[in-house]
This record gives sequence, C-alpha cells and structure tokens, in this order.
Amino acid sequence: MPGHISMVTAIDIGVLRVRKDGGWDSIALMGGFAEVEADEVTVLVNAAELGDEINSSIAEKEFEQAQSKVNQLEGQDNSTEKVKAKESLNRARARVQASKSI
Repeated sequence: MPGHISMVTAIDIGVLRVRKDGGWDSIALMGGFAEVEADEVTVLVNAAELGDEINSSIAEKEFEQAQSKVNQLEGQDNSTEKVKAKESLNRARARVQASKSI
C-alpha cells in the first residue's frame, strides 16, 4: 500500500478478505484494531475464524437464533440485554458471510 498515510483505526465485527496465492481467504473478525504503515497492514483482533473452518449450516442456525432474540427485544429501549443480542447478531452475521465467501 505504498503512498498511504500511516494510521491506526478500530475494526468492527465483520469479514476481512485476504488475497493469498491468487485466491481470496475470508476471515470473520470480532472487532479490534488495524495499523497501516508504509506498505504493511497489521490487524489485531479480539477473535477471528477462517471462513473455510466455519460450518455454514451451524452458523446460519446461530444467525437465525440471534435474529429471533433481537426481534423479541425490539420494543425495549437500549437495555444491556438488547445491546448484547445485537452484538451476538453481528458476530453470527460475520460468521455466515465468511463461511460463504468464495
């Protein structure tokens, strides 16, 4: 990444795609930080899973359960339980997306 400014930034829960041997690897990230320096990016995360190591059917079931929990709490204000449910939903979504990436 020549010409990029050095920086440190927060990473939300989501999917990182990495080019490797002419293909792409998908990794579900559970939040953390990234540092960009010259032509190098360093990623430090709370947890990560390689997409090809995630069972997509289990991940989909976990996503459906998390979505159901969020729906149950829909009428509530931002309670601690609702915040945790939304975070679980985001983690489950990242795992599903990483497991299905080609």
